[in-house]
Amino acid sequence: MSIPTNVWTPVKIGEVTLNHRIVLAPLTRGRASASSTHERTWIPNKLMEQYYLERATPGGLMISEAW
Repeated sequence: MSIPTNVWTPVKIGEVTLNHRIVLAPLTRGRASASSTHERTWIPNKLMEQYYLERATPGGLMISEAW
């Protein structure tokens, strides 16, 4: 199976130009830390930062998780 060549071409979404057309969908990993001051509130931490840094690509689109 071959990958369509337009996957690797830039695309403009509003004012932002992406280097390719591959998008990382939101993946709820539950790696945030519970807030000590706000109930049912989660704060991104270093583990979560590292997780997304490992998956980021220059000029790519990543949709982050939310609760």
